Amino acid sequence: MRAVDTNVLVRLITRDDAKQAAAAEAFVAKGAWVPHLAVAEATWVLATVYDRDPTAIATAVEMLLSHQHDLPDVSAVHRHWRQRHVLGNPEMGGRCRLST
Repeated sequence: MRAVDTNVLVRLITRDDAKQAAAAEAFVAKGAWVPHLAVAEATWVLATVYDRDPTAIATAVEMLLSHQHDLPDVSAVHRHWRQRHVLGNPEMGGRCRLST
């Protein structure tokens, strides 16, 4: 199975470039493994580069998780984030906190 990197996730979420979004969709069409690090990096990119707020980032992660997958570990990462109310590194100013 193919592994997805941060760039693919960001293209799928932001769709800021139609050609790259189409390539990302084609890449994951037959299934792909999403490493935890790629999800974490994508949330950082969405917050710092695209200036997405924590609610938008959480929605994006939920969108990724809504697709059929056989990796409960990714869902566990998302639950952990929700329980701690943190998306991102709190040592960097707590910039990506979720409200409860």
